[in-house]
Amino acid sequence: MKKFIVGGTIFYMLADGERMQSKDMDYDCSYHYLIWPAGDSWRIKYRGFKEWESITDKVFDTENAAFNCAYDHFLNASKARYGR
Repeated sequence: MKKFIVGGTIFYMLADGERMQSKDMDYDCSYHYLIWPAGDSWRIKYRGFKEWESITDKVFDTENAAFNCAYDHFLNASKARYGR
């Protein structure tokens, strides 16, 4: 599992066959993105303070494309929260 932390938000990128466990969660961060391989594509989930939710039904060809979508969501959510 790879992790990237920015602005109180953590991005988890799982390897093929890897599962996210509650013990893997960094609860010091307020927001979480999960990026994982699903067959030949990549998917994303987002978690604020409550549950994991989908931010898109789109599947991505690469991990990088999935990360870029998650990061764009993070930037837009940050602008909405902080007006920047």
